[in-house]
Amino acid sequence: MRSALIILFSVVLFFQCTHHSIWSYDKTTDEKHWAQLSNAYLNCSSGKRQSPINLSSKKSTHSKHNFQLKYHPSNVDIINNGHTVEFDLEEKNYLILHNIKFELVQFHWHSQSEHTVEGRHFPLELHLVHKNKNNIAVLGVLVDIIEEDRKPHFFDNIPAIGKHQKTRVDLSQLIPQSKSHYYYQGSLTTPPCTEGVQWIVFDQHIKVSRKQLQKFTFFYDHNFRKTQPSYSRNIFYNPHKKL
Repeated sequence: MRSALIILFSVVLFFQCTHHSIWSYDKTTDEKHWAQLSNAYLNCSSGKRQSPINLSSKKSTHSKHNFQLKYHPSNVDIINNGHTVEFDLEEKNYLILHNIKFELVQFHWHSQSEHTVEGRHFPLELHLVHKNKNNIAVLGVLVDIIEEDRKPHFFDNIPAIGKHQKTRVDLSQLIPQSKSHYYYQGSLTTPPCTEGVQWIVFDQHIKVSRKQLQKFTFFYDHNFRKTQPSYSRNIFYNPHKKL
């Protein structure tokens, strides 16, 4: 029995390692090659509503797209999955968008930012991923770096790659004070690059200390996808509203 369990564990571990290594941000498995790695990833090269994109308030349609957040301090399971540091929610938090409820399932980080604003990258970008039975909605938060080492400390408990770490997070620290935002229809920014994702990218940024950034970039200093063509998509901008 013990031998059988060891063999089973080895098979599972092998599957997990190969699953996580099938795509990456480097060399022959980087974004230029994603669509070649699996038929499930074809959207990564052929999709016409891909993310991220460049955002510009001057080129966007002003609108009143609105949303509500029902967030509270929550327990999370931090997973260093080989692509990013992911925080899996263990309690219920919600986004209400167009009167439809989405549950926050996880958030993770990219360095440098995936979305650009007027062609400008930022040192870090946060993605809060929400799902319901049929759809995905993601909040994107761009991050500025400050020299003062002050809270929030998001990256004090990053586990080794493949490991987990439990902690508690005040989700309000992840969200800018202003509700000013961009809204558009896009995709996941990693394989399988699924389209039909509703994106809200905040215009205002949050701040993280340089010391915190260095703790993240120790593991991931280039885990971002380049901006994709917008084609004929409508990109909306809703300015200057407080949460």
